[in-house]
Amino acid sequence: MKAVFFWLKQRLCTAITLTCLGTMLVACGGGGGGDSSTPQPTPPNNGTTPAARAKWTYLVYMAADNNLSEFATSDIEEMMAAKSSADVQVVVQVEQNSPRITRETRRGTITHGKANLTSLGGDVDMTDKGNLAAFIKWGKQNYPADRYVLMLWSHGGGWKANKSSRGVLQDETSAGDSLMSVQDVAWAAQDAGGVDILNFDACLMGMYEVAYELRKAAKVLVASEEVTPGTGAPYDRLINHTVENPSQDAVTLGKTMVTDFADFYREQNEKEIDESKKSSITISAIDLSRMDSLHAKVRESAAVFLNALPTDRIQLEASVAASTSYKYPNNHDLIGFALDLSDT
Repeated sequence: MKAVFFWLKQRLCTAITLTCLGTMLVACGGGGGGDSSTPQPTPPNNGTTPAARAKWTYLVYMAADNNLSEFATSDIEEMMAAKSSADVQVVVQVEQNSPRITRETRRGTITHGKANLTSLGGDVDMTDKGNLAAFIKWGKQNYPADRYVLMLWSHGGGWKANKSSRGVLQDETSAGDSLMSVQDVAWAAQDAGGVDILNFDACLMGMYEVAYELRKAAKVLVASEEVTPGTGAPYDRLINHTVENPSQDAVTLGKTMVTDFADFYREQNEKEIDESKKSSITISAIDLSRMDSLHAKVRESAAVFLNALPTDRIQLEASVAASTSYKYPNNHDLIGFALDLSDT
């Protein structure tokens, strides 16, 4: 059994790049999550003429019709502050819930310091898989690129046994507390031909179960195991580092996203005097091409654990307890679990 523990530790450590910082600031939590089975009518095209092919296109899907609406405004301002280049295009679909903003879905580009967003003519259900797929297809058709980043911005709930509390993307007006299921995210991305990087700017999505479901939807997954501070990803840094090196591949850019996220919050913590206001973050870049192999070995390990329960229950339970737990106490870090088992 110890050989399996050692393999699990090694495999997980090479499959996942993980960076962590200081003290926690809880700013984003999971809502409910249901499955969407009937796609809504495709939102209208904005009448754009297809742009010249770029190296990268960022497809930013912001479901902000919830209590994170003001943070969406700040992140759009970060995108506006970023460098512009013909090699890197930024397209956005956003819906907000704010007294200062008309509650309608807007779509368009952010370039040269301006947000050129046009109303889709009403309130689109941002939790519907058909609408997510339509946005990705629209972005690819009108802003083609060699590679694509899909940024999913909203509340996230990760993966739980209870379907009502798993998933990502909250639209209070259209769907209340329900989130788009992970399976629906995978369906939408695959229906649109897949993306190179899928980055969850949302809480609790950096989970093995989530990565497995998305293994055919993207090449690299960037996500957090823990709750994410409300300020979310540093969009100006992400876009600037893509502009500076537009020829980088998905794995390289995924690692850069991890570094940028960690550096941003490290710098914020160094400026913050009040310890209670410092942020604790986790962020990972996962090579999804390895998920099938990892899944097979995790299943193999799980069978060993089940057979070992009659004689090794105390050891197994102690290793679970010793591993890091996040927002939900039943969610434990697999690397920590494997490391503790290999040391016993």
